[in-house]
Amino acid sequence: MPKVDWEKLYSDLSCSASSPQAVVSACLLGWSCRYDGRSKPQEDLRRRYSQGELVPICPEVQGGLPTPRIPAGLQNGAGREVWLNTAQVVNREGCDVTAQFKKGARVALAVAQRFNLHKAILKQHSPSCGCGSFGGADGQRHKGDGVTCALLKENGIAVEAAGE
Repeated sequence: MPKVDWEKLYSDLSCSASSPQAVVSACLLGWSCRYDGRSKPQEDLRRRYSQGELVPICPEVQGGLPTPRIPAGLQNGAGREVWLNTAQVVNREGCDVTAQFKKGARVALAVAQRFNLHKAILKQHSPSCGCGSFGGADGQRHKGDGVTCALLKENGIAVEAAGE
């Protein structure tokens, strides 16, 4: 994926006549930012983005991880436990990437606050964006929220899961 100038993107959105309604996982818009360098485009969300209704985020990339990247998952708990420092995010090579996941989640929250948004549409099953289901370090899906989803919910942002 070509490097996105996130600040320019947000500055341009701030200056546009659009009125965004939610932040959205960029991979759901067709942006190739998933760990495998692919996307999970949802046509209805792509249409809404083109109409200025959605503000894209990719917490993993905005947290400093490359695309593509080694798959990662939560270990010893869900996103909430990551924020309580009792769980971690570990990639398949055993490297702890918790700091990058937390940084990206904080960026996502700051973007939502910048645009005064109280809703997020996030990619389900993701260790970062998952809402109700996240990817574990064991490669399996688990019940609970990812790191970004947990932080957004904790700050009063309603989260809707999308994509498969």
